[in-house]
Formats: sequence, structure tokens, C-alpha cells
Amino acid sequence: MQLKADETTIAAGAYLPLDHWERLIKDPSTKGKNGGCQIGYHTLHSRYIGTQTFVDLMQKGFLGTHSQASKKIALFVEDAIKNGHSVMYAIEQKKSC
Repeated sequence: MQLKADETTIAAGAYLPLDHWERLIKDPSTKGKNGGCQIGYHTLHSRYIGTQTFVDLMQKGFLGTHSQASKKIALFVEDAIKNGHSVMYAIEQKKSC
């Protein structure tokens, strides 16, 4: 399945907190045979949130970021785009009364 820019569905996959991601990319268990970083279901060992759980937690307001985390995410997104990857990112702004 290929996602389109106007697609309204969420991508299937593994969802990770940023601090978990940062630990994983430094962990020797994620290093591939040529020295690159391999992160997939085989290296996550069930330590991720699935799509439906992610959606449920977002809808209930249990997931979000602090402004400092958002800055880190912005750097990650910019780097990913610069390297030809696709990224989805959502922000909800509180409305004043």
C-alpha cells in the first residue's frame, strides 16, 4: 500500500517514544553487519505501541509532547526530509476561551 499526500488514514507500524528511539539508535543490538543501524520488529522485541493503541492513546489525550521535546522532533523531521524520507507529524493547539 502506498500512502498519498491527501490520505486521511494513519500509517500502520510501530510507534516509539522519542527517548526510546534515541536509546535504540545507540544500542549495539541495532547495529547491522555493515555498521548501520537496523530498527525493525526484530530489534524492537515487542517494545513499541501498535497503530490502534497509538490512536486510542492520542484520542484520549494520553500522548503529546512538551515544547522542548517538540524542538527535538522538529530536528528529527528536518533531517528525515533532507535525507528523502517521509514523516507524519501532528500538533494540536489549545484554543483560548
